[in-house]
Amino acid sequence: MKRMKKLWAVLLAVLLLAVTPCVALGADVASGSCGTNLQWKLSSAGHLTVTGSGKMTDACVWSEYADQIKSVTLPFGLTTIGAGSFEQCRNLTSVSIPDTVTSIGIQAFSYCKGLKSVSMPKKLTHFGNKAFQYCESLETIVIPSGVSEIGAYTFMGCSNLQAVLIPTSVSRIGFNAFKTCYKMKTLFYAGTEREWANVEIEDGNECLRADDLVIKYGAKAIDSSYKQQNQDGKSGSLLSRLFEFFRSLLERFLALFNRAK
Repeated sequence: MKRMKKLWAVLLAVLLLAVTPCVALGADVASGSCGTNLQWKLSSAGHLTVTGSGKMTDACVWSEYADQIKSVTLPFGLTTIGAGSFEQCRNLTSVSIPDTVTSIGIQAFSYCKGLKSVSMPKKLTHFGNKAFQYCESLETIVIPSGVSEIGAYTFMGCSNLQAVLIPTSVSRIGFNAFKTCYKMKTLFYAGTEREWANVEIEDGNECLRADDLVIKYGAKAIDSSYKQQNQDGKSGSLLSRLFEFFRSLLERFLALFNRAK
């Protein structure tokens, strides 16, 4: 019996050592509600966790802590990301949006200057204007196939944006949607050259008409090129999931430990 207790003690110690580099110990620094059925909490390590389901509030309810937010976990069951929800979260570097989300509000991620990668939900149908404006570290973006319009100023000021994938469902690109995206090198379009010519592109999107822009048409070209360019983004998504897994394990262990005291 004593031997088993020692073995469990060793196993728990190993688990704590494995988790500690990923999760900073300590109490959550803030928490609250961000929707009728949604709650949030921010850890001392800068990880924002949202739980629950339904629509998110149209406001940055954690604005007081915006500069502390480095990573975020959003729940499956979330249906909208509210207007201005993550505005000026300058130290947020990546976000994976669950497939249950259908709408991203106005200025939802604007001025997230450290945001390098975004995993878009497959069921997304709507971008609010200025949703990702001045996300200066963003390098690639994939527009889901349910989106019909890229609104005004959506990606304006994304000065490091190099590649974008646009589906055939998009029929209009709004005013200044890609303004000052000077590093845009490649456009992947899911349809044909003729279909692309019929997309309404409003003023202020000069980078989409630049002579040195490489446009690749058709699903096969997009698939191979996109997989090559987004390996880092997928790794980041995996790391995010591992982070949350170990964080969950640690929380359960601490709860059991406190009960046994």
